[in-house]
Amino acid sequence: MKSSARNTLIASTTVVALLGAYVTADVYDKVPGVLTNAPAPEAAQNGEGDEGEVDLLDDVAGARPSEAATAPEEPPAVLHRNLQPGAASKVVDGPVEAEAAQQITDDLPEREHLLGHLQHSDQAPAQEAVKKALGDTLQDETLGFLSLDVRDAATGEVLLQQNAERPNHLASMTKLVSTAAVVQSGWDLNQRLETKVLLDEGNNIVVVAGGDTMLSRGMGDPLSVSGRAGLKDLAKQVAAAIEAKREAGEDLPEEFRVALDDSQAGPMYSDDWSQVALNEGWTGKVTMLQLFDDRARHLHPTPVDPAISAAGTFAGLLHEEGVPVQKSVPRTKGKSEGEQLGVVRSAPVRDQLIHALQVSDNARVETITRQAALGTGGIEVKNSAPSDVGQWVVEQTKARGIDNAGHKQFDAAGLTSKNEIPAQVLGEILQQGASGEDPEYHRILANLSMAGLYGTLQPRFYGDGREEARGFVRGKTGTLPMASGMAGTTVTQDGRLLTFVISSDDFERATQPMIARKAHDAVVAALQKCECNPSA
Repeated sequence: MKSSARNTLIASTTVVALLGAYVTADVYDKVPGVLTNAPAPEAAQNGEGDEGEVDLLDDVAGARPSEAATAPEEPPAVLHRNLQPGAASKVVDGPVEAEAAQQITDDLPEREHLLGHLQHSDQAPAQEAVKKALGDTLQDETLGFLSLDVRDAATGEVLLQQNAERPNHLASMTKLVSTAAVVQSGWDLNQRLETKVLLDEGNNIVVVAGGDTMLSRGMGDPLSVSGRAGLKDLAKQVAAAIEAKREAGEDLPEEFRVALDDSQAGPMYSDDWSQVALNEGWTGKVTMLQLFDDRARHLHPTPVDPAISAAGTFAGLLHEEGVPVQKSVPRTKGKSEGEQLGVVRSAPVRDQLIHALQVSDNARVETITRQAALGTGGIEVKNSAPSDVGQWVVEQTKARGIDNAGHKQFDAAGLTSKNEIPAQVLGEILQQGASGEDPEYHRILANLSMAGLYGTLQPRFYGDGREEARGFVRGKTGTLPMASGMAGTTVTQDGRLLTFVISSDDFERATQPMIARKAHDAVVAALQKCECNPSA
């Protein structure tokens, strides 16, 4: 099984290098779940295109309007974006039952090693060959204080280390450590986060936040990770339920109050985070409900209160559907109960997490890691600040059997300068995933950004021969004012899968971490060019 999983990672890296079209295949997902960087269709985002809705099969199968009215009870297949209200939430990404999903995996034929034709691809590299391949790339003065960890993915053999035991500022590479903690905890990554609407005893319409921070303000899009769940879809469901209640003779108010239940939320940011990072949009806020349009982007910070903003958007959409609502949207004092009027569901958590790693979404990694800690009983709501989540990550890392002495973590995203993580800790985590020892983490590593093609590595590896590594390196970058680096996997010239962590630290000027990126690319490119096999 380890060999099969490892071969999958090697194959996913190499095929992309040979076929630029794989970018599209990966973004539109050939693995369970739908992975894409594209937002929901413009019409859906703007709340347009809701007139003359057709049944899911109408446009494809030519169903008559009378036939379209009788929608099947079974989850629909994804054939068209123009769905009836609620249909996007019923779309499934594969078998729901764990046994059925496992049976599909067990029935897959054993795949041949796609790089088996490469001579000596089944042998671990020699340490001296790795050192020789890197040459003088490690002597570049722009690298600052350098920590390095290089391993053979299959055997776990350490091929090269330099200051690997020294706790470093791994910056956004910390996200890989936090993701491994989420996997280690056993939290279900197949689950889809629910945003529900209840009618409570006081006839208040309550939006219950379930952790989805990628909501569309329009209809849900079953072909996208962002905007899989739509607030317009939810508003239509609720309006239909209210109308049905009125027709049944229930005594309901003429005007409703919409309230928000985000009682599972904690602090929206860490006191250790730079206010500049928040105000300039380098990170969003930790929240249990948010529109994807409200995500933080450079010079486009999130709203002051993203959850209230999303609930207010829902209230406005509900009003447009003919349900009069009050203008203000208060928070409930605790967990709400009542009759469910509607629900929309996110893309699988795994897909949201992969998307977050590809674009380095600080707030979403923080939010998902926090939910995993809460969901597995690792922390309580009253003690769920980023620092509490960081400590939980340290505990989960140790539970992997890793000696993480010196590992201190105060958030999940890697924004605070108080985090200290030895490169060898991340190196061992990466090797566990790349080897297939941890199949779930392996699956996530196989979808990291690809050098020169997409994600945070898209603009990297250009010039001076470094471009030859494009398509052969998957990884996660990290940058803070005092540190920068890269961690991930690469395939050598003779077909060997390696893991690497390269971290530069202790810079005194904020421009130095950016300058060091070119040197990082050179080190990894030299590693990828290595013909390292001792018998080659």
